[in-house]
Amino acid sequence: MRLLLPYDASADADIAALAEEILTAQADGDVQAWIDGALTERAGQSAPDFYITALASQGGYDFSRYAEKLSGVIPALGAAE
Repeated sequence: MRLLLPYDASADADIAALAEEILTAQADGDVQAWIDGALTERAGQSAPDFYITALASQGGYDFSRYAEKLSGVIPALGAAE
């Protein structure tokens, strides 16, 4: 799906730089450890889920621990409603 927003292709470099800055700050250089640790611990919360979705679009990471944790969290989220 393409968003109907103005898009300036020259912003690609800025976006890539921002993504790298976030990964450096958050993942401390080891993205897989960040996925398996901090993001997995907070599975089901919006920020970690957003990061996982973005990282999944990049490919090359193992999300099995995150998926396992999220599978346990989803029923609890539904019960809270």
